[in-house]
Amino acid sequence: MLVDIPSMSCPYQAKELIIETSSPHGNHPTLVKLKLFVQTATVYQLQRRVRTLREQLQRKDLHLDLLRRKLALQEDSTKTKCLLQSERDEAAMRVKKLMKQVDRLQLQLSEAKSQIRDLNAQMAEAADFKITALERARKIEELQKRLIESETLRTKYNRKVTMLKDQVRTTGETIEQERTMLKDQVRTTGETIEQERNMSEHSMQLLRDELARVKESLTETNRREVQLQSFRGSIAKILGCVLPMPDYELISRLQKLVDAHHDFTIVSRRYDDPVLRMTSRSPTGGSRCTTRCTPDRSRYDDSGYTDAVDIDDIDDDLFKRRPNL
Repeated sequence: MLVDIPSMSCPYQAKELIIETSSPHGNHPTLVKLKLFVQTATVYQLQRRVRTLREQLQRKDLHLDLLRRKLALQEDSTKTKCLLQSERDEAAMRVKKLMKQVDRLQLQLSEAKSQIRDLNAQMAEAADFKITALERARKIEELQKRLIESETLRTKYNRKVTMLKDQVRTTGETIEQERTMLKDQVRTTGETIEQERNMSEHSMQLLRDELARVKESLTETNRREVQLQSFRGSIAKILGCVLPMPDYELISRLQKLVDAHHDFTIVSRRYDDPVLRMTSRSPTGGSRCTTRCTPDRSRYDDSGYTDAVDIDDIDDDLFKRRPNL
């Protein structure tokens, strides 16, 4: 009979199953088929197992290759790192050496700059020395020329001195004579100077007296000027004018005031005196021009200029009557 055999994971289980099935009975075709089936299954499983193992081996080989590659890469990277580290160290050493060289060169540069400055200062001093040397050479040349000129002048003056000594010797006697003459002239001029001094003192006294008189006259004129200014101011106040004002205008206004005062006194006297009032009614005495121009005006005392007492009385009356007007 046929038996359903499950898929076996292991060939040992298949063998046991074959033994159990074949033990109760003898040789039977079903058993052979079952054996063949089991064998094929085991072969298949073994092949499958071989494949998986081969795949695992291949995978392991690949993994080993990858690991080898990684190791090679790591070795290369470590080598490169070591090389880079060594190069970096060498570069750092070079940088340190270069920094030291730079410091040395900077020190040398500063020293060179200081030397250049010193050389420039020395060059400037040398130029100044050259200029001073040239100026001194010029001065020396000028002094030599002056010395030559002074030598020539000294010879000339020596000659002149000798000549003057001879002249002095010759003119000594003439000088004595001139000295005596000068003494006489001094005496005469002393007397004239005394006379002139006396004359000048007299003239100075006269000038002082004249100056005192002029000062007195000046003070008098100043006083009169002040009086005139005060008088002018009082007249301007009386007339109601504002200073400064020209004199001719003041005089014209004062003349008008005097004329008005004169006319007022005439009119007031005529009104006070009946005889004059009758004459004022006459046709000849009506206007001011006829009263001033007629010869009969001297008969009456109405001119306002007869005596000073009447004029003062008239002024008092005028100032008394003004407020009433």
